[in-house]
Amino acid sequence: MRISRAGVALLMVTGLAACSSEKAAEPAPSGSSAEAPKALTREQGAEKYTEIVSPYNRALGKCMAKYNPVWDSQLVSSADLPEIRSACREMPEANREFVARLEETPWPAEVRKAVGQLVDELRADQLAWHGLADVQGPMDVFQPKYPLHEDGPAAGLVRAHLGLPGIGALDQ
Repeated sequence: MRISRAGVALLMVTGLAACSSEKAAEPAPSGSSAEAPKALTREQGAEKYTEIVSPYNRALGKCMAKYNPVWDSQLVSSADLPEIRSACREMPEANREFVARLEETPWPAEVRKAVGQLVDELRADQLAWHGLADVQGPMDVFQPKYPLHEDGPAAGLVRAHLGLPGIGALDQ
């Protein structure tokens, strides 16, 4: 059997490392490995939630002000369609941004599950918001390819965990 010089060198390095009595040096922490941010307190979480839900609520209010009367009447005119498109054009981005901000926030432990549920509910409506922002005809309003889902309980749960008023209180 023939051993190459590289093989001998490898054996020597391995042998020296095994015989060393010094503890192996641990790598220094790099500046790029950031620690997870500390979870917000309940009060901080309430303030943060109020801050990040505001742009979504503004866009939603604008959209629903045009969409709901048409939906409730079950009548749509050709003039309604561009008004719905215009009023709802911000919703896809507002929804996407709201989800991103919810996900990046270090929520208090007792709120995280409800926030996860809210994110799921919001994502389920993303395609529906695109549809309303691009509504072309009555069928897009009354029988859309991707309908909006009924409001789930998650937003109310998040608000309750954070000590904020319920959603019904916002309508008054």
